[in-house]
Amino acid sequence: MQIREITNEEGFLNLKKDWDNLLEESPGKSIYMSFEWMYTWWRHLARGQLFILVAESNGQVRCIAPFMLTKERFLGMQYSRIRFIGSGSTGTNKKNLFDKLFSIDKRFGWSDLLDFLYKPDDVEGLREILLHIKQQKKRWDILDLRELHSRTKSIELLEDFFNDGISFFNEVATRVAIVSLQTSFEVYRSSRNKNWRKNISRAYNRVNKLPQVAFRKYTNPAHVSDIMPAVIDLENRSWQGNCRIGAFSQNSTREFHRELANSLAKCGRFVLYTLESVHRIVCYQYALKHNGKLSLHNIAMDPDFKHYSPGFYLQVRIIEEAFSEGLKTVVLGRGPEDYKSKLKNAEEDRIWVTVFGTKIVPNVLRYLEFKARPTLKSLVRSNRTTDSRPASGR
Repeated sequence: MQIREITNEEGFLNLKKDWDNLLEESPGKSIYMSFEWMYTWWRHLARGQLFILVAESNGQVRCIAPFMLTKERFLGMQYSRIRFIGSGSTGTNKKNLFDKLFSIDKRFGWSDLLDFLYKPDDVEGLREILLHIKQQKKRWDILDLRELHSRTKSIELLEDFFNDGISFFNEVATRVAIVSLQTSFEVYRSSRNKNWRKNISRAYNRVNKLPQVAFRKYTNPAHVSDIMPAVIDLENRSWQGNCRIGAFSQNSTREFHRELANSLAKCGRFVLYTLESVHRIVCYQYALKHNGKLSLHNIAMDPDFKHYSPGFYLQVRIIEEAFSEGLKTVVLGRGPEDYKSKLKNAEEDRIWVTVFGTKIVPNVLRYLEFKARPTLKSLVRSNRTTDSRPASGR
């Protein structure tokens, strides 16, 4: 078996046919592993150098590792990191104290579910790629693989190749809220608590008071292209006065989303849901569809209509629509937002695998990340607990 390295955009583009074929059979397939998502992300939001590894035998592609290689600095020390294409912080959340003090940014990345591409009954290509990475250890300092599904075979194989008891770490990085669509919308709705049912009834009543209100779904590429400028404008206005940064606030992210929406709409994987009143968008939900899953990627509402609870209304309507279409899952996404806990009926874990090389720099980073950071966080929590205790009376 041969391992081929792809380090330029032309080589990436030429992989599309083999990529698509493998994706449909990959055990961890997701829209975030699709060629459209990763290639568009690289074109507009690239960091570092392409480092895609392809395992081939007899002219057949057996496995693809969609990697990039980044050069980074911490406290004046330069190091190289291998990551999945499409990973890395979106930049929409500010770094907290620990992200500023330590080297590894734990903020949410662009992609929810990432992995290697291979057939579930054929892991030899993945084994050869992992062996190649191990043999090329002088070229990298950290293997930083995030958003792996907790049940993927890739984690077990990574551990077999790299776990020496010192340099290999894996942990649950995030939990993803989902709505499993195994029953019916009526059963799902009745399973919600009494307050939830009251709140959604109120939201429906409020929204229905809007003039010429309409729930719409855009999937046609031409229609999606026409409405995207209004969506981008609404998203930017929705974050005005907020400390967070909007998903479309930079030119690079706007162009990424425009091209992505167009390319995914052409293959039936993009849906834009809107709630409109007198031809004005009150709220929208940008969603990605693949393999029976509907991933809710980005939502925003017009601040003038906030008191109508349009976001809650729209997402419940989307869940109802997903039931009627016979989909398997609605992925609400990562993060602690209250609406996710109210809508979800299940969760999935995403695993973060980190392998540190043998040089001095990665070992310093390993100590800071997995020794110093937890110790400091524990001390901070302990001090907060002590400070919050009421003073005892005399």
